[in-house]
Amino acid sequence: MQKIKRRTFNIDRMKNLIIILFFPLICLGQSQTQVDAFKGTATGTNTYTVIINSVTSPTIYDGQKILVKFTNSNTAASTLKVNSYSAKAIEDQDGNALVSGAITAGAQLYLSYNSSFDSWQ
Repeated sequence: MQKIKRRTFNIDRMKNLIIILFFPLICLGQSQTQVDAFKGTATGTNTYTVIINSVTSPTIYDGQKILVKFTNSNTAASTLKVNSYSAKAIEDQDGNALVSGAITAGAQLYLSYNSSFDSWQ
């Protein structure tokens, strides 16, 4: 009888692979000014800061997209300051403040600025 080899499943590796494979497809068909979506690493806890050198717009705009890796988990409602933009709240899709643990250390989040809520979602 032949033994079946079991393969381990690494969820973090799978998340990164999905982001790498599908990020360009998400942006497909949108104008360049609408997609400033590039990767940066945020530092801090709850009051995060990220520098993304490839962001070309001098001001934040509705629908602006970024991919951010967070070095630390959040412990309460959080804000994100991108480059020289003002810090904005990070909220869920419904505009609610994040609860403790919503951002985990090492997480990569694809965020979009929503001017109706004046926040990253």
